[in-house]
Amino acid sequence: MKSARAVRWCLAVVACSAVASALWAQQPGLNNGQGQPGLNNGQGRTNRRGGNNGYNNGQRGGNNNNNQAKDDDKDKEEEYKPPDDKRLLEIHKKFVIEAEKLAVEYERDNKLDKARAVYAEVLRLIPTYTPAQQSTERLIGKQYSAERKQLDVMANKGWQDTGVVVAAGMPIHIRADGSWTFRMTHEVSGDGMAVPEELQEFKLGALVGMVDDGTSSNEIKPFLVGSQYEFTAEKTGKLMLRMYDTDPSDNQGKLNVTIAGTFYHPNKK
Repeated sequence: MKSARAVRWCLAVVACSAVASALWAQQPGLNNGQGQPGLNNGQGRTNRRGGNNGYNNGQRGGNNNNNQAKDDDKDKEEEYKPPDDKRLLEIHKKFVIEAEKLAVEYERDNKLDKARAVYAEVLRLIPTYTPAQQSTERLIGKQYSAERKQLDVMANKGWQDTGVVVAAGMPIHIRADGSWTFRMTHEVSGDGMAVPEELQEFKLGALVGMVDDGTSSNEIKPFLVGSQYEFTAEKTGKLMLRMYDTDPSDNQGKLNVTIAGTFYHPNKK
């Protein structure tokens, strides 16, 4: 019994020491949002395409010194500064230790979204706390591989229900394999014709998607999927896919699409 108590005491000391080191180190690290799915134009989607971890919306140019300076200033602002009050510092340490225990319990119970939320609170307090950053990345990876579904998306049909309901705040990865034939036939004069306005948003024949949450179709904005796309839905709804074309009836072929991530199951407790 004495040996067991001694082991537990040693583990507690090691944990407190690790947290204390992180609290005092003030070492540069990732910011709170880094590595987590971001939002694109407020539409609740990340912009990672083909394994690219950057953001398509507002990509930062490496030669833009002004933007780089702003980023550096932001990182400095987000570095943790331990309080001078030792009692308050002790509260910070206890919070981190107890929060990590809670996150481990949630993960053990497969409540990954709750575990991520706990680590997010830790990172709000200490943006440079490496264990919470690494745990968040690991949880996101588990959520991306939680479920998988394959289906064919036909070129000659309009919006097609994938059978997947995405959950708000949960990551989804879509990969499209194969090819299809896009057709557009118009009789024109020598002046030719301009590309219709309704076909100027994305590349013709591209795979596009939308999340149907039951609201008016005019309020639902489609997004470009392409051959590979990762996103986090801002809202819960049915994932719909199609070829980008006003009249798909004369198109041919299909794409084999794989959808992976954490799906929404309304009847699942």
